[in-house]
Amino acid sequence: MTTLDHLNALRGYLIIGVLLSLAIAGACSAITSTAARTVRIIAYASGGIAGLSLFGILTFVAGWDEYFAAKATGAPSSEYHGRHVVAAHVIRTIGEMHVSDLGIVFGLLGLVLLCIAVVELCAKVPP
Repeated sequence: MTTLDHLNALRGYLIIGVLLSLAIAGACSAITSTAARTVRIIAYASGGIAGLSLFGILTFVAGWDEYFAAKATGAPSSEYHGRHVVAAHVIRTIGEMHVSDLGIVFGLLGLVLLCIAVVELCAKVPP
């Protein structure tokens, strides 16, 4: 079971991963060799994955923890019946989540880095 202390440590490592991937990709951008291109692709992809992981941790985990803490205080049960209970629960959950601004920033940065990695991977290498 993961505690919030473990997630805080993981969050710090992921932030370092995003920053290092940006620094490594920037340092290798001036070099035109195939090895530098490979390092750039790996740096962009790992930074993108770290950014999306940060989005998940900062947005969803924090929101779900606050949601379940509020529900543990004894909120009334749903008044819907049948299959509408699941839909109402999902809509209520999304509406009550507290979206982290920092999570959105890292999520967008992660998407951009993954897109750059794909474009770099698909780009033709000059002979």
